[in-house]
Amino acid sequence: MPVCPPPVATRPEPATAPAPAEPWVLGQVVGAALVVVLLVVGWASTAPPAMAPAPTASAAERADVVISRAATTDATDAADAGAPSGYSSTDRYRRAEARAERERAARAEREEARQRRLRQERADRDLAAFVAAVADQRKAQKKAQEAARLAGRLMGPALAADPTAPATMLTPGAPAAVAAVGTAWVKPLQAAYRITARFGQAGRLWSKDHTGVDLASPTGTPVAAVGAGTVTHAGHAGAYGLKVEITHADGSETWYAHLSRLDVAEGAVVQAGAPIGSVGATGNVTGPHLHLEVHTAGGGAIDPVRALAAHGVVL
Repeated sequence: MPVCPPPVATRPEPATAPAPAEPWVLGQVVGAALVVVLLVVGWASTAPPAMAPAPTASAAERADVVISRAATTDATDAADAGAPSGYSSTDRYRRAEARAERERAARAEREEARQRRLRQERADRDLAAFVAAVADQRKAQKKAQEAARLAGRLMGPALAADPTAPATMLTPGAPAAVAAVGTAWVKPLQAAYRITARFGQAGRLWSKDHTGVDLASPTGTPVAAVGAGTVTHAGHAGAYGLKVEITHADGSETWYAHLSRLDVAEGAVVQAGAPIGSVGATGNVTGPHLHLEVHTAGGGAIDPVRALAAHGVVL
């Protein structure tokens, strides 16, 4: 039988300590930890409290923000457009207002020019009708005079006279020449005068275009009726001052304004050349003068110079 050898006693090996970590690994771990800590601290310092309400800006602060943004936008737009530096929303507003004002002024000027053109066209039409009516009247008078002369030669003056025709009466003081022409018109001023404003002129002196002709003469110069008619107004008339209106047989009217004295009353019947007042400076004036207007029957004012010229009177 075989004999087994006795077991050999073995000595246990001592436990080995863990190998020390490498230095660079330790540095990376510490660095990462520091980064995490810094991020947490930064977030905590910037984040609002969980339960604290967000502050609300006042209306003034909100307006300031809007204006600031608008100014920034305007400055950027102005820089892109080549506008001068310092251009802001206030400048844009003022420029827009100025542009709108210029446009309004241009529209008003165009409308005033259109109205002036319409008034001139209406005055031209009324004047043309007035001149035609006067021409027809003068032709009829001429025919009547020729018929009277023919009847006088054939039947004698006594038989040629029309007993139904109204007698021509002259107001005392009328020129003797008026008797010879009957219904002819005469100058309103027999003394020296100077035309200082004509029909249709525009300017700051009148609310609209000038509606008559101005004959400058010293205060007190006698004013005569240009034609026979009935006094339909004699008294104050606002900016016209002392004023006389005469309605003639054809329905036309003549106005005499800024008088210093009235020599007629309403309802008086006057003949051409009859004294009706004196030159003055009453009403809206800059000096003594006679403002003469001529109005057609049912129409507006027409050029007195051309109206008197139709009657053979040259101012």
